[in-house]
Amino acid sequence: MSEQQLENFAAILVQVGLGLQKGQMVSISSHVGLEDFTRRVVRQAYKAGAKFVEVEYRDPELQVLRLQHADPETLETVPEWFYKARLEFIEKGGSLLNLSLNRPDVFKGQDQEKMTRMSRATFPFVKPIQQRMMSDAVAWVVSVIPDQEWACKVFPELPAQEALEALWEVIFQIVRADQEDPVQVWKAHVKSLHARKNWLNEQRFTALHFQNALTDLTVGLAEGHIWAGGSGVAHDPFNTEFVANIPTEEVFTLPDCTRIDGTVTSTFPLSVRGTVIDRFTLTFKEGRVTHAEADNHQEVLQALLSMDEGALSLGEVALVPHSSPISQFGRPLYHGLFDENAASHIALGAGYRFCLQGGGDMTDEQFRAAGGNVSQVHEDFMVGSKDMQVTGIRSNGERVPVMTDGEWAFEI
Repeated sequence: MSEQQLENFAAILVQVGLGLQKGQMVSISSHVGLEDFTRRVVRQAYKAGAKFVEVEYRDPELQVLRLQHADPETLETVPEWFYKARLEFIEKGGSLLNLSLNRPDVFKGQDQEKMTRMSRATFPFVKPIQQRMMSDAVAWVVSVIPDQEWACKVFPELPAQEALEALWEVIFQIVRADQEDPVQVWKAHVKSLHARKNWLNEQRFTALHFQNALTDLTVGLAEGHIWAGGSGVAHDPFNTEFVANIPTEEVFTLPDCTRIDGTVTSTFPLSVRGTVIDRFTLTFKEGRVTHAEADNHQEVLQALLSMDEGALSLGEVALVPHSSPISQFGRPLYHGLFDENAASHIALGAGYRFCLQGGGDMTDEQFRAAGGNVSQVHEDFMVGSKDMQVTGIRSNGERVPVMTDGEWAFEI
């Protein structure tokens, strides 16, 4: 692993992801095992002028221990103080950075009913934070850092250390840390994504039609929808320009959660609740899932769909060309953040309020009435492929090619 590329990666997260401004505070949520890389990020943050950086470390194995050994009657106990502190940090203009390890099998075999109870109990405290993030009220970025367990999942044919080195090389390429001036390369990339979203915003499509050998799905778009992608601007005291996902290759918007019809089949494995579902098919009618069938772990898919009413509909539709760097890697990376940027995707659950005109000021009821979806989940899954056709539909019925054979059908 190149020291320079590690520093480049940390600088990208701070300068591009957070768009950190002098005098800002940063809250970093990291994983046990990522101490060295986390220190690199903290150093880059202070070099960029951070006023204060605080770090909290997580260990997913502790949740497994709770599921296995805690009294079931205590699983709905929630440390309210933790979420109140995070909310106060946001309201004072702080930015959020999430560094995580990818443990796709950590919750494999755990009791799904217990996991659902824990998630539902936590959601009322997470919801105000989620809403601020989905309304661009705070600058935030998430990224995933390689470790040996993840590397062996991606490269099972290699010895462990070789697998780790191979995964780091892939990640450096995907996040552009292997470039001589990665921050400037990222600025050019963001500019390109902005041009794509601007074209889509000019079209004012009322729906998108996805079609390939396994999918025939029409996704209505909310009236007043806004295409986003690349960077956003936080409504904080610094008007921070930030890139929420590192990497990112997508442009995305808000579906009308009442106007989704047809059948869609996933094209990449989905890692959810620490379990990998290889492939699944959903049938929608008038915005709701009416049938769900998975090749494996049907019970995990059903648990996801039963979280709440919003989990049965969509909150995001995103377009990614088949030629994206992650797609060209040629194999799944078993993490939504990376795999979603390999292919066009849709998301079960909550919609982004900044993808609707005036959405950030709406109540839940107003957002639903405008076609937005409200849920405690937001789970992206990939549907794009090299044979995917995406057609934009105007209010007069005119059909406009948006993607042909998985690639953009329009010039910018």
